[in-house]
Amino acid sequence: LASYDLVKSSFGATTGTSVFAGAVAASAAYVTCAAPFDVVKSRLMVANAKDDRPSVLRCLWRIVSKEGPLALFTGWLPSLLRLLPTTLLVFPLLERFRVILGTGAF
Repeated sequence: LASYDLVKSSFGATTGTSVFAGAVAASAAYVTCAAPFDVVKSRLMVANAKDDRPSVLRCLWRIVSKEGPLALFTGWLPSLLRLLPTTLLVFPLLERFRVILGTGAF
């Protein structure tokens, strides 16, 4: 919500463009923060019992040391494309409902 509000307010008035840009920024911020956790979780889920990744920290270390830190963001774009339609609906609806309920837009 903070990234949405920051980007939307940088446009000045609340317009369709500012709400769209805010929703895209909020989606990108969320996916960027969640991607490393999602990659580690996925690697742990497919690891064999014989595999030497018994813990989250060991898995994280193995990914960063063997593949580099950017490997933690594998699948970032598909995750963004999956989340974006939802946020493009939720944030304009949130703005509209706040106006209807009399609490005003963010």
